[in-house]
Amino acid sequence: MRILLFTDALPELARGGLDLHVQELATALAAEDLEVVTYTARGQQSGHGGPAAQLARRLSQGSEDSTLGAFDAVLAEKQPDLVHIHSLQGLSHRLPERAVRFGIPVVWTLHDLYSICPRSHLHDGHGKPCSSPQLGAACGPCFGGLKGLLAAPVFGLRYAGYFGALHRCDRLIAPSQYIADVLLGEGVNSARIEVLPPGLPAPIRLAEPGGMDGACRFVFAGDLREAKGADLAVAAVTSLQEPSIHLELHGGAPAPPAPREVAYEDRLRQAATGSSVNFHGRYEPEKLLSILDGAAALIVPSRVRESFGRTANLALQAGVPVIAANHGALPEFIYEGVNGCLFEPGEVDSLADAMQRILERGLELQAEIESWPETPQLEHHTEALIQLYGALI
Repeated sequence: MRILLFTDALPELARGGLDLHVQELATALAAEDLEVVTYTARGQQSGHGGPAAQLARRLSQGSEDSTLGAFDAVLAEKQPDLVHIHSLQGLSHRLPERAVRFGIPVVWTLHDLYSICPRSHLHDGHGKPCSSPQLGAACGPCFGGLKGLLAAPVFGLRYAGYFGALHRCDRLIAPSQYIADVLLGEGVNSARIEVLPPGLPAPIRLAEPGGMDGACRFVFAGDLREAKGADLAVAAVTSLQEPSIHLELHGGAPAPPAPREVAYEDRLRQAATGSSVNFHGRYEPEKLLSILDGAAALIVPSRVRESFGRTANLALQAGVPVIAANHGALPEFIYEGVNGCLFEPGEVDSLADAMQRILERGLELQAEIESWPETPQLEHHTEALIQLYGALI
């Protein structure tokens, strides 16, 4: 089988979860003797089975017709047996239709909810959850108040275009039941949806257990953005007033094109002044396991509803309990008192209580890793995809 993996961008130094997954998946599929072509809309890219193709320019820098024409040319040249889309962010919703015209099956992994929400996570500009885009009618006010309200028809057309694209795909891969439920709520045909968590390559070892020296070290690993909630972890540690508790913040500005939230970073550092909080800056993905060594738990305090949770997944595979906000996809993988704790989203006191529970039982949880629920792995994800590809071709 020749598989064309399509995404919006794949930088040479991948840091984001989607970029890392596409790279890992391409390698895993190629190891199973599939011919893989990685095709990106912009940026540097790498490929298997030959040089990766590149779209002419991003839609905002060129016409939609030229983009679609470039995609047609790649389909004609590469003649893939199947197109597997991973991101259409900033691109035309008509791209799946072009593959269908060539008689090529299309699979789309919905790593987020960009197809129905311009903000990608069904939340407003303040991080508050949105129940539904209401066919795009709710998106205008969310983006621009009265001005956005006047632009509601444009958002309605966007919603209709992407909704049609979803139904032109042969299968939609949901990384969690949460994403599947949102799509079902919007009226997507259930027969098209497959729940298949992306998984990660298995770590080379378990993390060293935490708390052996009497200290309790919590880790936050992610972008320093308000949506990711590092400030909630800082506030929770401060409220506990326990000398033995330390918080290690590993992260920095998000990878481009997401803007840096300088004011938020400043507030975060001010809030941490005088507390047992250390800032370590951005880390490379391959360093995460060593960062988790000695940690009592990884804290994932996101204000927005996560669609999967790559960092939490690796922590669980490495035997490190996870404390996460009780919304989105993470509660599907975290079991209270078994492999971590859950807290009420956005609630500092609830997070502090969860940290206290880890303080009391963290070592016990880590010692019982053999009884933890199975965590999604890339190997299983790849096997399931290959079966799906074969059924569609």
